[in-house]
Amino acid sequence: MTSFSPDLIIMNIAQKGRIKLLEDILKDNPDLYVILYSDLNSEIYRVYQERYDFIWLKYHWDLIYEYIQKEKINAIQKSQLLCRFAKWYCDLAKGINLETFAKSENILLMREVINLKIKIAESLIEFDKRCNENMKRIETSFMRTLKLMNKEVNRIKEERNI
Repeated sequence: MTSFSPDLIIMNIAQKGRIKLLEDILKDNPDLYVILYSDLNSEIYRVYQERYDFIWLKYHWDLIYEYIQKEKINAIQKSQLLCRFAKWYCDLAKGINLETFAKSENILLMREVINLKIKIAESLIEFDKRCNENMKRIETSFMRTLKLMNKEVNRIKEERNI
């Protein structure tokens, strides 16, 4: 029988999280690269960054839940693991400047907050994309109208020999 060590399990999860981050970098993950090549002063940059941070944090939650479901651990071990994981997780969140999130005491609430934050960020990003698309349509329409008007002005000038 193997001994149960919450700290080793959490270290394994942390290692997998860092591996995921490196893989995202090496495999040109668009969620990460949109942050790296965005305008740092734009509002949407912060949203993309926060979204990636929360997706990455969620990955750790997914790993701990996967471990709990896969391994046969009793309720006391599960409680110990989740308590230690929550402390480590809060420290991790503080490390990436998510202090307000990290102040939550309820570990189940943390997971729901992450999911909600990801959905909100994705909604904001989608809204920004729609706004940019609409702006491009308006610019195109404006340019088309301007070109047609110039063409009409030139036609009238020619008719009047101006």
